[in-house]
Amino acid sequence: MDLDVVISCKIPAPGHPDLSMGAVAEGGVRHIDVGLASVLQVAPGELRGSVRAAEEELLRRVRTYRMDRPLPDLRGRVAFLVDDGIARGVSARAAVEAVRRLRPDRLVVATPVASAFAAEALAGSADAVVALIRPAVLRSVSEWYGEFSPLQDSDVVAWLGSVPRRHEDAHATA
Repeated sequence: MDLDVVISCKIPAPGHPDLSMGAVAEGGVRHIDVGLASVLQVAPGELRGSVRAAEEELLRRVRTYRMDRPLPDLRGRVAFLVDDGIARGVSARAAVEAVRRLRPDRLVVATPVASAFAAEALAGSADAVVALIRPAVLRSVSEWYGEFSPLQDSDVVAWLGSVPRRHEDAHATA
């Protein structure tokens, strides 16, 4: 089994950093909740700026985590897309679309906790959604953890570097 990453980044709502107006993912995937942006009265220029900032963060993470290696080749493989928790599912949907474009035979989304709504929505695009806990209401993923501090880039790089690669262009996702 190989371990690699496919990156997605949320597009935070201006003034509400924990609220996602959408997400971007590798391969040019963009999901934008224009309705939410309208309700929050986010100006078009402000929305474009938020999308651009998310895309810049996406590129930074690709350079940092995969060191500019190309996306993994998932054809003929089973891909497991792992997330620490899925509240609304915006970033997860973008990641699923990015992985689907890589044409795996099967795509399994795995997470400790996902809102019932998000798990059901993802079931339409993934072959399976495994969530240990599916609360009807999930305000924040962090409320399901005793300790939920942000990951540091150095931690991600160390974990990815600790997995032996069968060959230079290892194929899988996590």
